[in-house]
Amino acid sequence: MKKRDKFLLVFVVLFGLGCMIAPRLFVATLPKVNVTHLKQIEYLNYVSASGVIEQRNKQQIKSQFPLIVSEVLVDTGDKVKKGQPVIKVDRDQTAQKILETTSLATMADNSTENIMTSYKDIYDKVPAQVTSSFDGVIETVSVTTGDFVAQDCTIASMVSGEDLIVNIQVPENKISKVALGQKAEISGEGFEDGKYKGVVSSISPSARKAIVGNSQETVIDVLVKISNPDQKIKCGFSAKADIIIDAPCKVAVVPYEALLQEVDGREYVYVVENGVTVKRYITTNKELSDGIEVKSGLTPNDYIIKDAEKVKKSGTLVKIAD
Repeated sequence: MKKRDKFLLVFVVLFGLGCMIAPRLFVATLPKVNVTHLKQIEYLNYVSASGVIEQRNKQQIKSQFPLIVSEVLVDTGDKVKKGQPVIKVDRDQTAQKILETTSLATMADNSTENIMTSYKDIYDKVPAQVTSSFDGVIETVSVTTGDFVAQDCTIASMVSGEDLIVNIQVPENKISKVALGQKAEISGEGFEDGKYKGVVSSISPSARKAIVGNSQETVIDVLVKISNPDQKIKCGFSAKADIIIDAPCKVAVVPYEALLQEVDGREYVYVVENGVTVKRYITTNKELSDGIEVKSGLTPNDYIIKDAEKVKKSGTLVKIAD
């Protein structure tokens, strides 16, 4: 083979290798960008308000008859069942006490037989004990052994451990979205990261002024009944209720770092098309924890540049990072 032919052959081989390697070297020098696609997430539209856990169902255990306490059977914090005795009654002392308070003038006209009959009638009417009318927890005990309790006086107060509510204050500009029966999610610092389900059970018919943060606002009291209380949640705890006002729906979001804004307020992102950056104007809506909702301007297949601040302009050649 002649020298000239050998030279041409070497030149062709080197040129071919250069044509194959050069593009790869060129691509390797391009700036890398991280990309993402529109992310579909489930969105719940809700109204949030703060308040306090309260016991809604309270009841006073009262004496339906004048009586003297023989023994107190419960203490503060005790759990009791419906029909469980709360106190024992000294029936004999009670009957005698009632007779003693009867008018002496009236008693003077009665024979011993009539007096004994009256005592027996009273004794038979005096209950041997006073019981709880529902399941719950003793909140306070108002009597001790030997006390005389007049009719309709309180013996003890009870609360139902299953009837907890959150009393929240909803601002007037949000109350129109709240309705009876709406479901809610309840959270609080005292719940050990637990969350509870609830239902809106009452909306106050009137508004009032309240201090919220450092300012005074007009609020409406709303009660949310807790559906699944347990031992972790207690009266007096502060709590937040997220009242769900719409059915869950799917929304498309992009991360906040992908979003840029023109001086006139128009929002845009950069996408990669055929290795080139392209500015794409978009319409956004809700600001969410996972990003911002996109209403128009993007498709699910678009390669959206996440680190948009690194892009100088449209038409820049880039390489998508692995």
